[in-house]
Amino acid sequence: GVGAIIVQPLTTGLDQDTTAGYEVSIDGSAPIHVPFAGITVENIPVGTHSVTLSGLGLNCLTQQPTMTAVVAYGTYALVKHTVQCTPRVGWVQVSVTTSGTDLDADGYFVEVPNYTGANLTTNGTITLPGIREGDRTVILRGVSTNCTVTGGSTRIVTVVYGATTPLASAFSIDP
Repeated sequence: GVGAIIVQPLTTGLDQDTTAGYEVSIDGSAPIHVPFAGITVENIPVGTHSVTLSGLGLNCLTQQPTMTAVVAYGTYALVKHTVQCTPRVGWVQVSVTTSGTDLDADGYFVEVPNYTGANLTTNGTITLPGIREGDRTVILRGVSTNCTVTGGSTRIVTVVYGATTPLASAFSIDP
């Protein structure tokens, strides 16, 4: 006799992959595409089966990728996989070089609006964490009025998920 297995993923958290869905393998079989709403796999022999969920985004995980389903004749065994996704973030590395005389004594403040900011010395490098992937604006603030920032005090950086991205053009300041 046969029954069926209903595979039902429940995805929570930020930056969920909404484009493809997942894959499921029953008893090590070839993977089957699973839409986010779930799938019913018919004609499963009566008995105990392993159901493995895969194809998760790099920022997503499930605590129990393989679960057990007990299929009875003519019935459905429900398998719910919980998938938790975290924000797709990276780090931005900002460098400042200040030349000349009468340097800015209290340093600067570097900021990625809506994310984070930090104090930075007149000649230093800092790495800002937790910046969402994509194009982001980096602003240098607190520059003394007697100083000029070459190229202006704003830069655009493309943050890459899971990586540290240095600004392509460091802030160069001349008093």
